[in-house]
Amino acid sequence: MVQKKKDNEVLGVEKETLVMQVAKLEKELSEERTKSEGLEKQLAEQMRNIKMLNNETKDLDKLLTMGRTSNVTWGKH
Repeated sequence: MVQKKKDNEVLGVEKETLVMQVAKLEKELSEERTKSEGLEKQLAEQMRNIKMLNNETKDLDKLLTMGRTSNVTWGKH
């Protein structure tokens, strides 16, 4: 009977320890999810910026190419 009481006390302490560990891990998981969401938003924004820059670069290249191949003489009448 005394042994069972001691075993129950030990199990109670172990349970409390495990409950605290689970709570800590749940908090860490929540923080990591929040961090991950922020990084995903940042990545999406960077991808949009890269695509925009790519399009602008293509447009600039097109304009520069047109300028090189045109027969316009600037400043001469």
